[in-house]
Amino acid sequence: GNLDFRITPRQLAVCLEGQAGDVTKVEICSAEAGRRRFAFVEFATVEGAQKALATSGMSIGPRESVISPSRKAVAPKFSVEQLPEDSADPFAKARLESNNRLLLVHRDNDLASMAELFATMPEHDVSSYSIVVKAFVRSGQIERGADYLEQMVDAQKVPDASLVAWLLRQLSENPDPASERLVSTLSRSGFSHDIKRLNSEVRVIDGLDAKTRFVELLRKAGVAPDQHLIAKLLNAAAAAGDLTCAERLFAQITDAGLKPDVVACNTMLDCLVRTNAFARCFEVHARMVSDGVSPDATTLTLLVRAGAQLGGLGRMRDLLSAVMLRPMHATRGRAKFFDTAVTAYADGRDLVGVRLCFRLMDRHRLVATGRTALAVIGLRDLPEQRASVESVRSKVLAGDVNAPLSRDDWRELVRLVESD
Repeated sequence: GNLDFRITPRQLAVCLEGQAGDVTKVEICSAEAGRRRFAFVEFATVEGAQKALATSGMSIGPRESVISPSRKAVAPKFSVEQLPEDSADPFAKARLESNNRLLLVHRDNDLASMAELFATMPEHDVSSYSIVVKAFVRSGQIERGADYLEQMVDAQKVPDASLVAWLLRQLSENPDPASERLVSTLSRSGFSHDIKRLNSEVRVIDGLDAKTRFVELLRKAGVAPDQHLIAKLLNAAAAAGDLTCAERLFAQITDAGLKPDVVACNTMLDCLVRTNAFARCFEVHARMVSDGVSPDATTLTLLVRAGAQLGGLGRMRDLLSAVMLRPMHATRGRAKFFDTAVTAYADGRDLVGVRLCFRLMDRHRLVATGRTALAVIGLRDLPEQRASVESVRSKVLAGDVNAPLSRDDWRELVRLVESD
């Protein structure tokens, strides 16, 4: 898997034969509208297939391969003999064989021999430059890697998106003074970036500091991060409880001339709740309203938590009343929102708020969980209601308290709450 779109079936067969042995059949497939390419390969011997599995992670072209056994019998359409020749470029096979020799030396971690072999190659393509740049950067020789990257750019070979994303990730996780030179070279290379690929790289980088460095390097390379990329950093800042960093990132969205979307706003609210800055949650909500961003169930859940901590049950009631005036979009977070609101009102012994939540839940065809029901029935301690309270309590405790109530038990709980 993870094949570059320029790799042909014959090139793949030649590459694998050099590593593992004779290849009998090859078929390259694609998925996700052509964004992901993978291949089914059949080897002449079991030993050849086992050798190929052991080479998973090696570079095939500019990308690192992922080689795994097929879960089904492999039935490619073409045998190697039937594959068309790559006649468009008569030197393609020679370059591929040279790149394969580079890969073999790279696997032995012999950088001196790799540099010598690279110098003797009659012609270099993007793949050969990518192999040597990655090899030296991975070994910590950033200056040597920058030398080869400059040669690549001077030869008018444009780094592809996978090499750019890999370099920025390595430099963000392993900061080095020489990284400025690499990034400066990337900025003048005219590389075409894939923002989705860059977003994926941020997701797998560990630590808020490394993620922040990745975005800073991205800006220096001439790429403006989009709102989704900043939102991932916001999420990391929220998880780390770093409110200062989260506020700086949130401000960057506006500085870029964008309006924070509901995901960015929710992430900021989550950070404020985690750091006990409850009053400021409603400032973010006011900004959402002024920007025309419709809050979803996650937004309302976070606001309810903030209001409960502030003791602002009246403000929460106003918020719920506003929700009643418009339909709430179908979302998995609705039930969690209402459970949070009902529990907050029950803890504050605010029966009016509980009734308001129950009416909203009826409107959206939702039922409370057993845990929420136990919090509510504590409000109904009148002598004439004790039999109903005990009936509901015994049914809840007999089942899973985290599961939704049955429709009949829900109706009984509603009658209990609505009764005077």
